[in-house]
Amino acid sequence: MLMLSFTRFTHLLKTLAGLGLFALCAALSAHYTQSIDVTAHQSNTLSTASQKLLSALPEPISIKAYIKKGHPTRLQIAQLIARYQRHKDNIQLSFIDPNDIPNEAKHLALGNADTLIISYQQHTEKLHFLDETTLSNALLHLSHTQKHWISYVTGHGERNFQSNDNSDLGQFSAHLGERSITAVPLNLSTHASIPSNTELLVLSAPSAPLLTEEIKLIKDYLKKNGSLLLLLEPNNRYLDDILSSLNLKRSQQLADHRNKLAGLEQPTFIIEDQYPSHPITRDLHLISVFPEVTGLEYINSSAKNFTPLLRLDSPQHPSQFAYTLTQASTTDAAPQRIVVLGDGDFLSNAYLGYVGNAELGLRIITWLLHDDSFIDVPSTLNSTPPLQLSKIAVTLIGFGYLLALPLGLIITGLIIWQWRKHRR
Repeated sequence: MLMLSFTRFTHLLKTLAGLGLFALCAALSAHYTQSIDVTAHQSNTLSTASQKLLSALPEPISIKAYIKKGHPTRLQIAQLIARYQRHKDNIQLSFIDPNDIPNEAKHLALGNADTLIISYQQHTEKLHFLDETTLSNALLHLSHTQKHWISYVTGHGERNFQSNDNSDLGQFSAHLGERSITAVPLNLSTHASIPSNTELLVLSAPSAPLLTEEIKLIKDYLKKNGSLLLLLEPNNRYLDDILSSLNLKRSQQLADHRNKLAGLEQPTFIIEDQYPSHPITRDLHLISVFPEVTGLEYINSSAKNFTPLLRLDSPQHPSQFAYTLTQASTTDAAPQRIVVLGDGDFLSNAYLGYVGNAELGLRIITWLLHDDSFIDVPSTLNSTPPLQLSKIAVTLIGFGYLLALPLGLIITGLIIWQWRKHRR
């Protein structure tokens, strides 16, 4: 009898210990949360691009969701915003039923559709559909509250930022506009000096020589620590005077016969996939394609004031073809930044769509404008993972649609026909 009582007491202690353990786990789970995404494409985890964007947004973000009470969309939005809040704790989400605020709903022109208003630094964006791609792109647009103006020299047949011709830069200008960067033409022949509010000057392979006075204006601008993007071409010598003032000169037109492996027949196309450690190319994993490239080298090798950016490591013609310069200002102004690149075609409408060309171009402009927080934020944030099917899955789907489904319909039809026949 005593042994039976002891056994019951032991079982009771084990039961209480188990219940206590469950209670402890419940209490801990209420204060400490941990989630693991086991989906194939990490579809329940915020993408790296969105995480980089959030790290560049220090100020609070407000999201007001005007959705009726009890609507299932509320739960979906709360779950999505929670993924953002794991990486940025000053994101505030609030749900408002439009029926409770008829006057405000009318003022905001909410209509019958679900509406979300995203606010950041006194700027707002209105959305009627929300997923990670839509929200991140809205935040990217809101983040560029500061307007930038860059000037591109015109009047000598340079590439035009407003034209959609193959050799011009209209599509790249549209990408810049999405980041609140406006490119304006600058005809130096009508100016006594380059305007003082010019944040960046772009010189891109003129088809006619610049006037002596125009070259002097550019050199004076550089002496005053003005930032410059110099885009050269192999057979264009009209910017050599500016180039030599920077202690650089052309070497030769580059060629790489290895690009046939990538399906390019012309050896003048240079493929760049190995980038140096530089803020412009930080975490850049996309290849860039340069149609015609001139190599660059120092005039005075003892005064190497530039940092290498892009290089062809071909066995035939190894050569540097892009340099950057950062030079401290003598005043309180931001340091001078210059990029010299031996090709301008890669940003043209004809070649901008090649893999990482647009991304590299935006990174260069963003660095030159000292907008360092957004250098490695992708130009377009797309979190939708690609649909990747194995060969077996493709075969099964094809078999199902082309054979199994029609065969199943035929068999079903025969069965029904036999069934009706026997009923007669």
